Amino acid sequence: MKTYNSKMRRALQTLFLLVASALGTPAEAQPRIDSVRPTGGAPGVRIRIRGAELDKVNAVLVGGTRVEFERPSARVIAFVLPNQGGQLLLLTQGGMTRGPELHVSDAPTIAELEPYPADPGRPLTLRGANLNPDRIDVFLDDRRLAISSASATELVVLVPSDAVSGTLRVVNPEAEMTRELEVLPPFEAEVVQRGAFYEGDRIELRGVGLAGVQIEVTQEFQRGREPDAPPELASLTPRVRSSGQRATFRAPAIAPAEDEAWTLLRLAAVDTFGRRRELPVQVVPTEAFDANASARRECEESRCVISIRGSGFPLRRVVARAGRTRLPLLGQSRTEIRLEETAPNTGEVVVRVGGRRLRILGVSGRCLCD
Repeated sequence: MKTYNSKMRRALQTLFLLVASALGTPAEAQPRIDSVRPTGGAPGVRIRIRGAELDKVNAVLVGGTRVEFERPSARVIAFVLPNQGGQLLLLTQGGMTRGPELHVSDAPTIAELEPYPADPGRPLTLRGANLNPDRIDVFLDDRRLAISSASATELVVLVPSDAVSGTLRVVNPEAEMTRELEVLPPFEAEVVQRGAFYEGDRIELRGVGLAGVQIEVTQEFQRGREPDAPPELASLTPRVRSSGQRATFRAPAIAPAEDEAWTLLRLAAVDTFGRRRELPVQVVPTEAFDANASARRECEESRCVISIRGSGFPLRRVVARAGRTRLPLLGQSRTEIRLEETAPNTGEVVVRVGGRRLRILGVSGRCLCD
């Protein structure tokens, strides 16, 4: 009974307002509606009216039902869509202004965002319902996002590389869904010199967001099969020196498997948020090139040459010293490194290739060049 009386009282109030509007002075300036956004959606969606003379409105009706409204200014009215749609009416003391029909429909909903927080310059997947790809747009604040793929339950959009946190808006012609979206700082990593590296080689990265970056190491088998005994992996977390736009580290070590199913090391940069960036480099096994290497002096064109013979020598920069004397490089291949002995030496020769110390070699023979 109490509910019935309440409904009757509301109906009488509405009727009174309609009659008062009809009997008002026609000459009085009436509110003008310029836009209504959105024109429908799920019950509870917020509707915003823009126009003029809206400070004269004393009631808002949707399908004959009076709704509570807010008036932030004389040009804006906002209210929440009730459970039913219908004709929009704005009532004043002296008249009535008609608006569009408002429709109650299924608004787009977002149940999951992946990844979250979003990554600038990377795809963002939205999963939910009522994501009709023919009738939907996605905005970050007022910036439209490019949709790369879409279905009724999933959208994939591209987050701009310069995006910052803001309001994610999913809009169809009748409704709008909003959700706050956190966007991480930019993170990009690029290798200055690409290609194959050996253990100990210096690798330099440039990019953005490199402060605190770590290097992730994984292995793959070069010959398409796993060896009987997996190779030993050492230094899997290289020590990295980094700043915001630059990072350097040494190529980690890898030892070959006994059955020669050599592996390669693949590297990726990982930032403090756990984001991965694949690095286009390979760390190649150095092989056991110095296990049976031999070194001896030879006379060649009136100069004393130290010839180091072995197998699998990496074709990287060679630095050799006999004591404090640096020995000029005459030539190198996978099986031989040739050095010029510029001063008599009875001790040992230290050879480094690509920053890696191969071994300390005792050199046999005497140089008898005239």
